[in-house]
Amino acid sequence: MNITLSQAPAEGTVSALTLTLKGTAAATTVRVQQQGQQKAKSAVLLSIQSDIGKGIIYNIRLSRWYLAYCFLMAIATLCLVVFMIVDVHFRKNPVPVWVCAVDGLITFAVCFETIADMILLGMPFWSSGWHVFDFAVSLVCFVSWLLLLLEVDLCCGEQVGVVESLDEFVTVILLTIRYVAQFVRIVRYIRTGAEAQDSLSTAEKHIIRFDTPGGREDPGLSSAVPGGELDF
Repeated sequence: MNITLSQAPAEGTVSALTLTLKGTAAATTVRVQQQGQQKAKSAVLLSIQSDIGKGIIYNIRLSRWYLAYCFLMAIATLCLVVFMIVDVHFRKNPVPVWVCAVDGLITFAVCFETIADMILLGMPFWSSGWHVFDFAVSLVCFVSWLLLLLEVDLCCGEQVGVVESLDEFVTVILLTIRYVAQFVRIVRYIRTGAEAQDSLSTAEKHIIRFDTPGGREDPGLSSAVPGGELDF
């Protein structure tokens, strides 16, 4: 009788432990499923964000206003580089304030466009080599503009000795960074404008006409379909 009484609590403990383990396993399974659902939901949201962002960017960059903007910025950048080479570094004139202001506006446009792409596309932004290229251009242009600000302040200030020392040791490096940034910026605008122009031309050529029930084409029902997807 004593043996029976001593085994009963042991069996109850085993049963309770088994129930506890089952409950823990069930809770773990539920948590894993919830985490999987959250990850899947996040992936879907990111995909939707990327698709919407691509649609917005695609529509903007196929507009003729954007094409005009690209060529205008490319011409302005080229003129700025030529002026800096001829007037500032060959004629040894100080950097005008308006040059710094114009360069700042162009740099702001480059950085704003890149940041807008990053926000609209999300993480897929970094999967494109052209987007990484745009980010690098924006970073280099911003640093170049800060260096231009430094040069304007030093030239307009009283620390002439610092400017001369800077010209002796670091001028080549600073000029290389600045003009490489300006050149890459021109390439970027020409590349974007050319891609948008090609896609727009393709969209205008590929017209799909929908037939009416009588077999005749209805000119009012037509749509332009681009031949391919731009890597914006």
